[in-house]
This record gives sequence, C-alpha cells and structure tokens, in this order.
Amino acid sequence: MPTAATLELRKPDGTVAATAVVSLPTVSTTTAAGTTATALVLTSAVGFAVGAPIAITSDGVVYCARIARLDGTTAYLEDALPLAVDNGSTVARTTMSASIAAQGVSAIGAGYQLAWSYSAGGQTRQAAYQAAVVRWPWSSPVSGAEVRSVLANTFQERKSEAFCDRVAAIVNDRIRAAIFRTGRRPWLYLSPYVFDEAARQGIRYALAEEGVYQGGDAIAAIRELRFAFDDAVAQALTAAAYDSTANGTVEPVQPNAGGLYTLQAVR
Repeated sequence: MPTAATLELRKPDGTVAATAVVSLPTVSTTTAAGTTATALVLTSAVGFAVGAPIAITSDGVVYCARIARLDGTTAYLEDALPLAVDNGSTVARTTMSASIAAQGVSAIGAGYQLAWSYSAGGQTRQAAYQAAVVRWPWSSPVSGAEVRSVLANTFQERKSEAFCDRVAAIVNDRIRAAIFRTGRRPWLYLSPYVFDEAARQGIRYALAEEGVYQGGDAIAAIRELRFAFDDAVAQALTAAAYDSTANGTVEPVQPNAGGLYTLQAVR
C-alpha cells in the first residue's frame, strides 16, 4: 500500500513543468465469513468497484488481486488467490489519483514524462510514463460494451465485464501503437471514430486470441483476423482527417500516412 507519493510532469528537456496533487488510497475493509479463494465477502463494499486493484493482507502476507464482479458485499476476483484468506483480513484499494493543472497552448507537444515516486512497504519506488500536452484528448474507439455486443451477436457468448474491458484495452492499445508506428499522434486525428472498422476487426482478432472464434482452426482464424485488422487500420490511417501541424485545425490537404499494404505469405 502506498503511504506517500509525488508526481511530476517533466518537459522534454528534463525540467519540471508541473507538480501534481496526489491523492492516496483510503478505502479499506475486512473480510467476513464465507470468503473463498475466488470470492471475498466484505464487511463493507463502499468505495470498491469492478476492475479495481486491491491488496489483501492475511497473516502478514499481502496478496494483490483485481475485482471482476461485485454482488452486494461479495467481490469476485479475476484470478483465484492461492488460498482462502482468514476472516478479518484487511482488503484495501491500491489506486492513487493525481491532478495536474492545464499547461496552456504554448506547451502543446509530445516528449513529456509523468514521473511517479512513491513509498510502499518501507521502500521507495519510481515509475515513469510517456505523456503529451494536447489540444483535445484521444478517446478510445473500443469499449467493454462493444466487446460484449460482439460476443452476444456474433458468437452467442457471454463473458465477465472484466474480460470485456481487458479485450477492449488490448484493441485500443493496438490501434494507438499502429498510429505511432506511422510517426503520427493519436490525439491529432479529428475523431477516433474513423477507426470504427479497425475497432470491429480488432475485437474479433483479440477474441480469437482468447479462444473465441468461428471455425475449427484457431491458428488460421487468428492469422486471417490479424490481416483484416491490419488492413482496416491502414485504410483509416490514409483517409482520416489529421491535424498535421498541431494548430487546432485540420488542413484541407493532408499528406497521408503513405501506402500501407498487407501481403500474406503462406508456407
């Protein structure tokens, strides 16, 4: 559990642009009778939520887990613990939050860094993430609800909310990575929804990797869906309106991302 933390926004030259206001986690409760390795019966579920990372302390051992589903005061875990913890074990949320003041138009650009320093368990640790100051944020084109819709309508299957959110995160990360590989920036596109077709193909591709696909050959299904996803991303990249100068307007004539093609070789 973090007991102290700081967060700095650092400029590309390494100097500090801003220092954040950090809020440490304060939500905690204890386990009650009926707790198992996969489900925690909580004294109170106030402040806990689906997807929240938690720490369970039992007999001096700390177990990290994530909540997949909440049913009243029972928290079902994404992955089973190695054992059923004792009644009265402490359960605490571990999520920190922070806010940084807007940097202004003059600071717009990439190459920034979010640098965390925090204390937990008697040790000081650091973590850093790439960041950018943008005019408008990038909205992820895929949500867990859209994954659930594909599961229900295409495969007649149901999965947990945590599963659907995880698949959505995988697809969103792949689309962002594909954009970065062209030298472009996701937040400079007029709208993330130009990637709708890529999102649909990406969901099916990610589901196939999780064992949800049509047909009997998993390897062939994954390969074909990967090609379909790559092609859909390439089409969106070459056609979408893009603010190439980061000035807040989309120029009428845009240099596209270049000719992007997928060539399939089968051996």
